[in-house]
Amino acid sequence: MGELGERMRRKLVVAIVGPTGAGKSTLLSALAGVDELSPGGVHRPTTRDVVVYAREPEDAATLVARLGATAPVRVASSPAAAGLEHVLLVDTPDFNSELAAAHRPIVEAVVRQADVLLVVLHAGNPKTRADAAYLAPLVAAFPARFVLVALNHADRMDEAELRADIVPDLTRHLEAAWDRAPSGVFCVSARRHLRRPDWPEGAAPRHAFDEWSRLRETIFGSLNRASVVVDARLERARHLVDAVRSAVREKAAALGGAGDVVARLRALHGAALADAASGLGEVSGGLGAGATALFYQRLAGAWWGPVGWLVGIWARLLLVGAGVLNVLRFGRPLRQIWGVATGLARFREARAAIDDAETGQGTEIAAARYRARFEREWPALADALVAAGFDPSVRDPEAVVPSAAGLEEALLSRWGGALDAELDRAARWLSVAPLQVLLNGVVLAPAVVVAVRSVTTFVAGELLSGDYFRHGLVTTVLLWLLAFVLLQMGARAVGGSRLLGRAFGRLVRDVREGGDRLGGDALGREVEAVRRLGSG
Repeated sequence: MGELGERMRRKLVVAIVGPTGAGKSTLLSALAGVDELSPGGVHRPTTRDVVVYAREPEDAATLVARLGATAPVRVASSPAAAGLEHVLLVDTPDFNSELAAAHRPIVEAVVRQADVLLVVLHAGNPKTRADAAYLAPLVAAFPARFVLVALNHADRMDEAELRADIVPDLTRHLEAAWDRAPSGVFCVSARRHLRRPDWPEGAAPRHAFDEWSRLRETIFGSLNRASVVVDARLERARHLVDAVRSAVREKAAALGGAGDVVARLRALHGAALADAASGLGEVSGGLGAGATALFYQRLAGAWWGPVGWLVGIWARLLLVGAGVLNVLRFGRPLRQIWGVATGLARFREARAAIDDAETGQGTEIAAARYRARFEREWPALADALVAAGFDPSVRDPEAVVPSAAGLEEALLSRWGGALDAELDRAARWLSVAPLQVLLNGVVLAPAVVVAVRSVTTFVAGELLSGDYFRHGLVTTVLLWLLAFVLLQMGARAVGGSRLLGRAFGRLVRDVREGGDRLGGDALGREVEAVRRLGSG
């Protein structure tokens, strides 16, 4: 709001722009009544100075502060400037000279601060297509009534031709090039109004037709009013809003003819995630083994009853390794010692696998596969976007996916949190109370039946046979193992490579939402936003 209020209080800025040789500097000097107010002539293209003509130097302080970082700014005044109570005139460098690359950013910076655009063209060559094309986007930022054209050196042309052909032809040309007609075209001879015109030999005026007084009245009279300053800024703000809306609608309409770009982007993003997840499972087997061990540790903490006991035992076995079971075997002492050694070795391997899973070792393979899929399929999709009106630079995959090193760094820093979240989610899903009651009930039901019958028969003075208890024990153990196998089937369905795939998908979302540069479907969201704005 501070910058907006400052701009509303600032004097009306009239930016003078035009190609080299058009006579911008001469025109400003003539308006100022000082022959060399702004340097001109053949040496002008060598200067990058911006000249601000004001009633008092203090009037231009705000504008100078805005432009100071872009180019040297010189503030000038003269007795004639006493009439500029509400207006600043700004002369800009040529935008089509040998130093165009350096001058154009300066011109564009001045135009961004301007309220009125005064385009100066040479009457002998007013329809240069390159100049009109460059000026078009600058003109588009202004309402038509605040775009003026000064056709300088008009005194060098035949008057009849000037009135009947050149001016009407120029007006039609500019209307076609700029998609609007300028507010006014003024035929002037700026040199005629210098104190010392110093006409070159043979270059004296050919006629007296000169609309200088009309141009000067427009600047020192029509525009030089406080009400015009506010109106011009409000009207330009509305014009810019309308221009943005129109551009968005055009972009949305173009996207409508490009096929379902969003669906294709999402499909590509999903395929890249699938490649990355498979890379985690295929290339880094330890990562999958470590994730499985961590998963069973979460289940062991969530399950109760006899099934929970088996889950806890299985979680420990995954960590310690099958080699420790050799210690429990009866047999030769050497075999038992070998079992201890292999058990310790498997323990180190299992511990390393868990560490790899927790730290994300192997995500560099996933990052490489994710990026490779995009690089392989992006060109065809980029062609569709360019055909829909996107800038051709979108063809560069770097605009969508970061470098492999940057992607790997972003993934590694957030992998632990993503894996923990998916482990917790999967463990909660597989540890719901109804499932625990069902599987533990399968085990406890025969045990309870055997226990109840044993007590009731004992109280009745009867004894059950040993076969009954053996059969009851075998049945209970088999059902116990069956319940655990069913739980393992569920764990395989939600764990393993699927769990890693979900963890990697969550990782991608966490990285993107955390502000890191990970393209994926970001461009898809941009396309959808354009479509929503276009339909609003």
